[in-house]
Amino acid sequence: AGGTVQRARSENLLPADEAGSTWWPALVDAALAIVAVQAAVLVYGTLPAVPPVNPAAGLILALGVAPLFAGIRTAGPGPAMGCLLRAGGVVGLYLLWHTLFSSLMPANHSPAAGLALFASLVFVGFYLVQVWIATRPRGQLADRLFAVAFAGFYLDEKVTRLTFRLWPIALQRPPSTAGAPTLEASQGVAQ
Repeated sequence: AGGTVQRARSENLLPADEAGSTWWPALVDAALAIVAVQAAVLVYGTLPAVPPVNPAAGLILALGVAPLFAGIRTAGPGPAMGCLLRAGGVVGLYLLWHTLFSSLMPANHSPAAGLALFASLVFVGFYLVQVWIATRPRGQLADRLFAVAFAGFYLDEKVTRLTFRLWPIALQRPPSTAGAPTLEASQGVAQ
């Protein structure tokens, strides 16, 4: 009976693969998000004395808010407005942080073009893997990534090893307690 309950719960949490599940809605959401974020960045660029936004950062930001565009596309007018406001809020907060932190950086803080292209390709790849898993939650890729993702990609172990390699600690033995009174004896407890 316990296995049946566990299986029912996992089936409720993990939707079944649908035959009509395709990439197109997610790609349309990403395209809409890219256009909207780039438009916001262009309007932001017209403000006086604001630093320019790297196109790679705009692309990464757009891919981050693209899932909110699914709510805009599929929901009714009320929920769609909420999704649009959340997406606009995220973009606005990013541009505010960009302005604040760019004032702390030197004037020529633009990353190299190759690095920006690499970062863009990595995030496009992450978005495509996310879409693949969302459209095929019971596929081989989802099954293989589940255990590794559930373990946090084992980053804690790698960071701990790196930390101890950079800052090794030397454990010292505590001084010998031979002849020292025990806790029970010092509290007057009979032995």
